[in-house]
Amino acid sequence: MTQAQKDTKVSFDTMTPDQIWDHFGGQMKRGNVSYVIRFLSAEGFTTGRIAILLGKRYQHVRNVLTQPLKK
Repeated sequence: MTQAQKDTKVSFDTMTPDQIWDHFGGQMKRGNVSYVIRFLSAEGFTTGRIAILLGKRYQHVRNVLTQPLKK
């Protein structure tokens, strides 16, 4: 179980993008960005809020959320 799965009650609203990445294991690796976006969406954050929290474009977040997971 990852740290993010253990601490689902963390307040991401008060964190900077760097603190959020550190919470999810640090580096922005390929696939890790989409994992964080999907996790925050499952926590109830809107697409716009996720974009602001992570410092990403709205369209990037929307594309991740509308694309099915690859196997």
